[in-house]
Amino acid sequence: MADKGKIFWEIHQSLPRQGPGSDFYTEKVFNIIKTATKKDFYNILDIGCGPGRQSMKLAEFDNVKITSIDTHQPFLDELSVKIDKNHLGKKIKVENVSMFDLPYSALAFDVIWAEGSIFIIGIENGLRSWRKYLKNDSCIAFSHIAWIKENPPKKLRDYWRYETGNEVLHIRDYVKEIEQEGYNLIDKIILPPNTWADEYYFPIEKRLKILEQKYLGNDEALKCISSVQREIDIFKKYYEYYSYVFYLIRN
Repeated sequence: MADKGKIFWEIHQSLPRQGPGSDFYTEKVFNIIKTATKKDFYNILDIGCGPGRQSMKLAEFDNVKITSIDTHQPFLDELSVKIDKNHLGKKIKVENVSMFDLPYSALAFDVIWAEGSIFIIGIENGLRSWRKYLKNDSCIAFSHIAWIKENPPKKLRDYWRYETGNEVLHIRDYVKEIEQEGYNLIDKIILPPNTWADEYYFPIEKRLKILEQKYLGNDEALKCISSVQREIDIFKKYYEYYSYVFYLIRN
């Protein structure tokens, strides 16, 4: 028998990223927020930070303070090592906190950042429950999978319905959801295929080949490994139909 949690960690530990994205787009999104809000200082809550690649990038900006939260302690430990190595302890605070139960005061943050993590709580629930933590004229920046082309094949729709437990929607439907929750859309940015491949899928594929050899004869472990490879294969075949989209919204 294989410990699925152990296999997951072996696949994902110490990767450059834990989901689609890039430093370029993290910087681009934050610059758009700065232009839109023109604040002198930004107190940022990075929700579901993982090992904190985006936290480290945001910390390169002047006049920011970042609270990075996650519930997977190994990711937080990984981020803490980076913070110490780069002497960023005054700019980034790491906390083991659930996005479902934030312990912060109302109006505490200028930006809530959820790069690839809002799917855990759901867009509607996240936007409703997190609003109270935003100061006036502040922003949420989140990325989430969406159809970027009409009429995705049924096989693709069925796959992502199974993987996410919900229907993936078209970009315009998520924009409607944002507006129905009373937010104003500043911008939306479709992440290109290289943001899936370069620092996420390519490194995972290399690791999967190593783990396939390590777990030869262990059917349960190989099943876990195969399911991750299937996700990558689906992307290679159908990437023109979907991507992560960054939504920059204002309260």
